[in-house]
Amino acid sequence: MKSIHAFKTISEVSSDLGVHQHILRFWEKRFPQIKPMTRAGGRRHYRPNDVKLLKTINKLLYVDSYTIKGVQKLFKDHGVSYVMSLYDGKDKDYITKTEIEKDEIKNDQVIFFKNDLFDEVSSSSEDSKVHENVNEIEKNILNIDNVNYKTGVVKAIKELKLIRDILASAS
Repeated sequence: MKSIHAFKTISEVSSDLGVHQHILRFWEKRFPQIKPMTRAGGRRHYRPNDVKLLKTINKLLYVDSYTIKGVQKLFKDHGVSYVMSLYDGKDKDYITKTEIEKDEIKNDQVIFFKNDLFDEVSSSSEDSKVHENVNEIEKNILNIDNVNYKTGVVKAIKELKLIRDILASAS
């Protein structure tokens, strides 16, 4: 068994995190904070801090349901050390810190929504803009439903043609 201070290959990190290797390569593109060493032939070797950072990103994306942009915002707003502090290997402490972060975001959103909802200074032109936007959204939803229906019909026709060809070749 390797020392905890030993460098790990991409396959070792991949199996530790339960994600495919191409996901790790994708994260390297999205998060410049991940900088594995590359050896001859372009082989990646992750330092212990790289592995900890990857574990944190994995938890944020797959456990806490952050988006990639959300995790990037955490890096931008708080820095690498803060993001790494969110995961210290103890799930209970980690979840507590991220839940606090999520609650702060939710509270900010509720206050913003409440202020926006109960703003007494609303003009009729603003109301008409909102009404136009709602109508536009409804039209877009109808168009999407129509496209989905047409796509389903095309798929069904293709399947029927395939069945017809199979039956014709069998007889």
